[in-house]
Amino acid sequence: MTVKEKVEEPKQPSPGSVKTPTSPSTTKASIGSSDENVADTEPPFPLQALQELEEMVARAKWVVPVQPEAQLEECLRVAIDLCKKGEDTKSAACQRFFRDGLTSSFNKILTDEALLGWKPEIQRYIFLNCKDLIELCAAKIKDNWIVLLDLLALALNPQIKFHHHNYGRASETVPLDKAPTVDIIYARPDPRMQRGYLIDCINHFGALGGFSDFRDHMCQMNETFSVSTIAACIRPFGNCAEHLTEECVQEYLMPAVERIVGYVEGLSDADLKKESKNEARTDVFSHIIRACRSLCLRCPDREGMPEKLEGVSLGLYLRLLQTSSFNGKMNALNEINKMITTLTGYRHGNEYSDWLTSTRLAEWIHEKEVLPILLRDNLHQPQYVEKLERIVRFIIKEKVMSLSDLDSIWAAQAGKHEAIVKNVHDLLAHLAWDFSAEQLDHLFVCFQASWLSASKKGQEKLLELIRRLAEDDKEGMMAGKVLKLLWNLAHNEDCPPDIMDQALSALVKILDYSCSQESEQQKMGWILDCVDELKANQWVLPSLKLIKDISSVFPPPPAGTMQPRQARHNVYRSEALTQVNADRGLLALVCTNLCQYMETVRALVKDKVVEELDVETYCPDGRYSHATHLQERLNFVRYVLRDGQLWL
Repeated sequence: MTVKEKVEEPKQPSPGSVKTPTSPSTTKASIGSSDENVADTEPPFPLQALQELEEMVARAKWVVPVQPEAQLEECLRVAIDLCKKGEDTKSAACQRFFRDGLTSSFNKILTDEALLGWKPEIQRYIFLNCKDLIELCAAKIKDNWIVLLDLLALALNPQIKFHHHNYGRASETVPLDKAPTVDIIYARPDPRMQRGYLIDCINHFGALGGFSDFRDHMCQMNETFSVSTIAACIRPFGNCAEHLTEECVQEYLMPAVERIVGYVEGLSDADLKKESKNEARTDVFSHIIRACRSLCLRCPDREGMPEKLEGVSLGLYLRLLQTSSFNGKMNALNEINKMITTLTGYRHGNEYSDWLTSTRLAEWIHEKEVLPILLRDNLHQPQYVEKLERIVRFIIKEKVMSLSDLDSIWAAQAGKHEAIVKNVHDLLAHLAWDFSAEQLDHLFVCFQASWLSASKKGQEKLLELIRRLAEDDKEGMMAGKVLKLLWNLAHNEDCPPDIMDQALSALVKILDYSCSQESEQQKMGWILDCVDELKANQWVLPSLKLIKDISSVFPPPPAGTMQPRQARHNVYRSEALTQVNADRGLLALVCTNLCQYMETVRALVKDKVVEELDVETYCPDGRYSHATHLQERLNFVRYVLRDGQLWL
């Protein structure tokens, strides 16, 4: 039978379409090279079978010959023989098989969607080829051959499509209803999901001495081992850790884990920087920690090893965050965020040891000052800030975020590039609802302090951030704080008129879009605050503008006879103005203020304090011209009379 990808034909391959296995005579003729001189120095390899395999795998409608004595098995058996003799490295054809034909074949037959439609007979042929692959990997386990270690990790991964599709297959080595057929059991099936092919592959690897060779090899680890090599060595067993017996892990794998943990812990800053700078390998640390953790959790009583591993992993991530490598930092952030997501979820299973809790992780972030480290750079990268946001939200909810941490966040954008300012403002807007009342008040203090020294553009951006904080506020708590802040900022003597107008416009917009059930009372309260300013003869023109803008938010009365107030919900504009005029004498107050203003100006001219009064250029308060003072007061009186339906 042949494994084929079906692109157009819906039918399974029939026996008549199977490629005939190479005959012995053909095989002998194709072994080695046609060049007799090369054949004398290079071990023999079935070149014709290798070439045919490569051609079939490379087709658009690819074919992987998995039947017995077909090209894949033929190449595998010869490669195994060469590896056992230590001659595989002398054969260029064998190395070519490892790189191309072998890797491509197993990636297709173990992970492609097409395998879901293959017959059970073909699935078993794939399993038999996997056993040959396991034997090949066991023979090379001490050679740190990355290609074969990656294939071993693939074959022992319970999540690949092949094992997932055959999850109900019973194990032949450890059947549930019979005695085991092997002397030593390295893996046992789960009655709920047996994955017999996977269990048999693991036991086959152990029977070949793979586990003992791996242990001996890793215990002799030296400076020739790179981080990538260690990751490739431990990953296959981390993948299948949940299926391994505790005895197997204790005897063969935990000694290796202890050596690996010691190696990672002893990495110098130079080594760490060198490894993290390689973009193709920046996740190797995560692979190492994840695999070791999976194995440690199978032996929780191993002299505190799970706890030590968690401590080493946190220390490693902290050091990665302090390197100059962006990829290294992103991978460390990913792992910390994964911890947060898992530990704060309703169910976090057995992914981490019981030692690591959300409280302990939050305390570690606080004690190691992780947040200031994260705020040093890369804030112009949106994806970086997005991951930073999750960490900040976590420490807020765990109640370990201090006011100095909040100062650090705000200081991170001060005087920086526009992209950094935007990202930090977005961060604060997203986190606003998680802040405590004390933290929110402190943030507003930071806003006011920055307002004094900010440029005009900086003030505009600050106003936009402040306005965003009040969005979607149904309780009115956030909006109330924001409105007071805008009011205070607009009252600042150094605030330019155009920036003041923006602050007041933001205040009106918040009131207009308020979802509070007491929004009408809230609007009336701010109008009355403006009336108090008029009474004190302070901030007159901004107060008049604000009263006009806020009252304009109230709907105009409909044409015709109005309904009684009790029969409807909203307050009309005319009613609001009439009520303020009746309670506070608004019209009389504005008219009196206008008269007082004119008397003041006449006195200045009479006393020759002002030589020549140009109504367009003379600014009695240093902000607004004389013409503006007159026109705004008169316009306001006309507005109240017209929209309030009043008589002067």
